[in-house]
Amino acid sequence: MVFLVAPHSRISKIRHTCRGTNAVYKIYYVYGGCYEKTIVFLVAACLFLTGCATTYKVDHDIIKQFHEPEVSADKTGLFVIRGSSFKGSGRGLWVALNDSVVADLPNSSHVYLELDAGVNTLNFVQAKAGFGYLAIDNQPGATLYAMVNYNSADPAKLAEFIEKDLGQTVVMKTKAVEPLQNKKNNDAYDNQLLNPGYLAYPIMIESSEEITADENHAVVRFYRPGKLIANCAFDVWNQNCYLGSTRGGSYFSVKLKPGHHVFIALSERYSIVEAELAAGKEYAIQLGVGMGWNQAHIKLLPIDLRSNQDLVKKWKESLKSTVVNQDTVESDPIAKRIEMGLSYMENTRKAVVNGDTPTRSLPSDFGM
Repeated sequence: MVFLVAPHSRISKIRHTCRGTNAVYKIYYVYGGCYEKTIVFLVAACLFLTGCATTYKVDHDIIKQFHEPEVSADKTGLFVIRGSSFKGSGRGLWVALNDSVVADLPNSSHVYLELDAGVNTLNFVQAKAGFGYLAIDNQPGATLYAMVNYNSADPAKLAEFIEKDLGQTVVMKTKAVEPLQNKKNNDAYDNQLLNPGYLAYPIMIESSEEITADENHAVVRFYRPGKLIANCAFDVWNQNCYLGSTRGGSYFSVKLKPGHHVFIALSERYSIVEAELAAGKEYAIQLGVGMGWNQAHIKLLPIDLRSNQDLVKKWKESLKSTVVNQDTVESDPIAKRIEMGLSYMENTRKAVVNGDTPTRSLPSDFGM
């Protein structure tokens, strides 16, 4: 007999770890590029399921038989690998580069791709939800090995680059598939562009500096107090620039000119706040994260400081204060992604101006 206890009804992945005649399962929920781990308790005897994940180790004898492709100086070679694993084995896995799906990986397979050297993003897609985002930036003439890992308990390691010797070993032990002849649209491209915090760049850093409003500026603080998928980043923009990235248990502050501003965040769908900011005032917006259809449903929620000062004070005292790492956002890989993100949002900004998309309001008198 098996008893499952889980807080949500939609289950997208199951992890199976063999331990003698018993088993432990872990369930993961797809949320805008990240998985949230929830332990599920089983009381089981003599389970009939088999097929644990294969643990790969470097095999120097196999490597001797491997022939790495030659890559020209203007290209980057990339082996994308899906190892043998029980979890998720019955489902196909789309491999996407930038805005296109370029391969379909079954269980225990790999594909070799060549891409233009420069700024590139790899991600995986199942049920139109993206995950496992990896930056492949400015690697001319290199050959890289990236592997998806369903069994990782760390959202940042659902996909990762692996060392060449291990990569060559796993390639030799998996089946080669060809890239798609007809590319498909990457359903996760919008999230890829508008959430650069998904990538392994240090976009935000902790800071004890207090950012305050003055006679020429307002301050807006974006709080994310919730713990749901806390390790999954969700980023915030305004109408003409990138503002910052959030993780659960943190907040960041921005100093802005007074007047009309449009704040934008995206996961399953857009969440937009239209704000009227007054100089000398502080404003608060909560980034709430909830369950969506196949991705996290996030909300930018304006907070009226006139009636919520105690709540916001508690957040400021208990949450980690972060600021944008300017060195990172001004670097070539992130600066180009921000430029592409702003271009991609153009239609959304027009829809706000025309009143064609729902928004929430942050009026001037919500500030203190």
